[in-house]
Parts: sequence; structure tokens; C-alpha cells
Amino acid sequence: GGMAVEGPDEDGSLVYLVAYVWEAEDLPKMDASGIFARGGIEAYVRVDFNGATARTSSITVTGTKNLSPDFREELWLPVTEPTAATRITVGLWDYNSFSRDRPVAHLYLDYKDVLRNSSKIKLPRSFGLSRSPYQGPRPRWHNLYGAPLGVQGRRGALQNRFGDEASTYRGRALLSFEVLERPPATVS
Repeated sequence: GGMAVEGPDEDGSLVYLVAYVWEAEDLPKMDASGIFARGGIEAYVRVDFNGATARTSSITVTGTKNLSPDFREELWLPVTEPTAATRITVGLWDYNSFSRDRPVAHLYLDYKDVLRNSSKIKLPRSFGLSRSPYQGPRPRWHNLYGAPLGVQGRRGALQNRFGDEASTYRGRALLSFEVLERPPATVS
């Protein structure tokens, strides 16, 4: 006999971890400047939780310091509850077309904290695809830490992957999270 694989059974229910990625600021220059390039970063945010991954679009910002991409994207990750997973990984990355993308910094959040924080606010600014005023959890700045800019290789990669072990401020990201039972009915 074979085994059928289906969605959540009667013991579990499907919900969505929603990450609202607002913006980042003070990011370091990751791309070299030269004859054909002005330097800067092609930043995107990737969120991983319990085997699901979602990422924002890449936003190009040129310059040498205080780079501040404006994302305003919602990332929806399916979650079967109850779940034993607790760690949400948020990575800020630099996109590269001809080589491997490079991590700028990572931070880790607790899923249980997202479940506990259920208060919502209303903001007049539109957000994401809905173009309607934002109504969700209060956005919060999260500091990002990584390796010093001159440190690359294995030592730098470890610091960029595990921000709590890192020594250098690499910017900050404005994020908010909530768990919803279903996506909005339609997006106009």
C-alpha cells in the first residue's frame, strides 16, 4: 500500500506567517564602484520559517553609505499549526547577477513572540499590493549586525549569518509580523 500526502489533517490547521518588510537603512556598500558601476547594494530580504521561504524584490540603491532601500512588501509563509518550530530567520542579502548572492546580515525572531503580539495599528500610508491603508502589527526597527566590511571568507560568512555573534553594525530593518488564518479575498 502507498501513502497519500495531503494538507493538514484534523489535528492541524493551515495559517500564514505574514512578514511586512517596510524598509532598511544605513546598509553598507556591497557592490564595487568603477567605470561601469556607481557602487551600492541590490538588497532583498528573505524570510525562512519551518521549511518555507519567501523573499522581497531586489531594490538597487547606489552610493557609498547610508543606503536605504524601500521595500513595502508582504511575505506570506504557510504554517501548519501546531508547530514545534520557533525560529524565524530574516536575512538581508545583496543580489549579484554573475556570482553568489552575499549575506549582509541575519536576525532571528521567535514565532511565539509573533503569536503573543496581536495588537494592531492603523496607518494612513498604503502598503504592499492592496494599496489600502496599512492595518496590522506596529512596525519595529531591528538592528542588523555582521562582519566588519573588510572581513570576508569563512570568518566573515559566520558573522553575517549569525548576527548575535557579529561585531559590526550593518544597518537596520523596519519589520512587522503577524499570523493570519487566510489571505485577503482579492487584491485589486
